[in-house]
Amino acid sequence: SEMCIRDRFMVFSSLYPYIFVISLFLVSVLKKTSRELLMLLMLLAQNVTCTILKHSISLDRPEGACSASKGFPSCHSSFSSSLIMWLLFELMLITKDTYFKKHKLYYPVTYFTVIVLGFTGISRYYLLYHDEQQIIVGFLLGVVIATFFFMALKFEVNKKHETHWFYMPNICERFRICLLYTSPSPRDRQKSRMPSSA
Repeated sequence: SEMCIRDRFMVFSSLYPYIFVISLFLVSVLKKTSRELLMLLMLLAQNVTCTILKHSISLDRPEGACSASKGFPSCHSSFSSSLIMWLLFELMLITKDTYFKKHKLYYPVTYFTVIVLGFTGISRYYLLYHDEQQIIVGFLLGVVIATFFFMALKFEVNKKHETHWFYMPNICERFRICLLYTSPSPRDRQKSRMPSSA
């Protein structure tokens, strides 16, 4: 029998994290700014933490699941909640005149992503990959990781889009890390040194 619209949407919502990560990686390569890189690092930390917990706790997925791997907590749910929290922090705490918020696609893509990812945990339950407990714990894990990463940066945005220095005392006590989160990459400002083609 053909899949109904609800089934198609649930499958898409379940696959969207992979689509988003690939897109985010491509944007980070093209734009050369640290915003996308920081998001990727946060998502990497989320995935590593979730995977370690999943293998350490070693609880099975619900009966009838299509996957034989361990299921507690749900890494899809953790991914979606961590990214939703990150995007919500951006919407609430970053000024509108920041360079990436001026892009015409920023708000449509952000709102679309938040809505679709809001159904990711539900889709994992609907598709029998996880039970309620696995999804809830994964959701809470993602919220904690995103909040820690975002607040640990302690960045401030000003109207001049200057480069800011952020301190991560719990991670790199002896290093001062310059993150171009609120400014375009210097490479984007440099003119190409290659001669124009004839």
